[in-house]
Amino acid sequence: MTPAFLAIGSILTMNPLDILWWTLAVVGLVRLIQRETPARWLTLGLVFGLGGLTKLNIGFLAGALVIGVLLTPQRRWFARGWAWVAVGVAVAVASPLLVWEQMHGWPTIEFLRTIRTAKNYPVNPIEFAAMQFAVVHPMVFPIWVAGLVWLLRSRAAVAYRLFGWAYIALFVGFCILQAKFYYLFPVYPILFAAGGVAVERWAAGVRRRWRAVTVAVVVATTVPMMPLAVPVLPFDAFLRYNAVLDIQRHLRFERGRDRRLPIVYSDMLGWPALADAVERVWAGLPADERGDAVVLASNYGEAAALDFFGRGLPPARSPHNGYHTWGPGPAPWRTLIAVGFSQKELEGLFAEVTPAGAAETPHAREARIPLFVCRGLREPVAVWWAAAKRYR
Repeated sequence: MTPAFLAIGSILTMNPLDILWWTLAVVGLVRLIQRETPARWLTLGLVFGLGGLTKLNIGFLAGALVIGVLLTPQRRWFARGWAWVAVGVAVAVASPLLVWEQMHGWPTIEFLRTIRTAKNYPVNPIEFAAMQFAVVHPMVFPIWVAGLVWLLRSRAAVAYRLFGWAYIALFVGFCILQAKFYYLFPVYPILFAAGGVAVERWAAGVRRRWRAVTVAVVVATTVPMMPLAVPVLPFDAFLRYNAVLDIQRHLRFERGRDRRLPIVYSDMLGWPALADAVERVWAGLPADERGDAVVLASNYGEAAALDFFGRGLPPARSPHNGYHTWGPGPAPWRTLIAVGFSQKELEGLFAEVTPAGAAETPHAREARIPLFVCRGLREPVAVWWAAAKRYR
């Protein structure tokens, strides 16, 4: 287990599920290569469909595998009826999400286009490759590279060569899209498995003690990285440890951000304090305004934190990502508590904007979140809401 996979698996997001579904899809393809049966085709379609319901990124894997199939003898699969039945199963299982996407103007496509141009750090191919080397873990780099070479060059791997081409297709595609470097992580279990075969064959004539030394080196270089991936140290001790290694500032995720803490840590901080601060502002409103007051957050992280930690607050609204599709709510927006917006932006929208303090948490991803009480929206709520959409 590399530190990167430990970090991804330590928090509940779609990313560890991405790894699960991609790995299951590859296992299904391996079984098909070994022996084709209708049941295996149907299972493969089911896996891709469920993966699509979890995160549409599995579409990148599907496209890369199609390229791999076209470049190998498995291209004969396209003449098999059961292959197309599997495609139909995948589409049918994922159809609720596909229908939702169509009804809402394909927000995922808009999201991917926006983050490429306005959010993600514009990584170049050399940086992208360097991040694969550094973050997946330098000491296991020889293993997955051996796996890729084995898949592409070994006669024993001819039947599985499509996976090597699929990795190359994904790497090139993500470079073109300037994707975040961890988008490629779900494909590495394929290369770890292939690398295990390659290394095992190479090590067959190596003395056992050298195998033990290899394992010891990997473990010894992984353990020091573990506190950066999972919270195994007290926070104050972690801050000192992190300051010594100072690795995080070399990992660029987004434009204009230079974090000194791993994002899995900084994103855990500050949310209860934000909810407490908003509750105080809400409690301070006149009683006749409090009943239909609206809480508007600038992003989905703030909105979700208020919905989860807030006590007695109305449901948070936000124009950011999925929250935008849930609409502005039924309240008339006479009084609004704005969370995370700038005063200048709000003064262009409301007749009255009153600063109401801020939620401040050192080391949080959002260390200072300003709060305002706003009254007198200058245009109809529906008009502003349609124009305020932020998919990024």
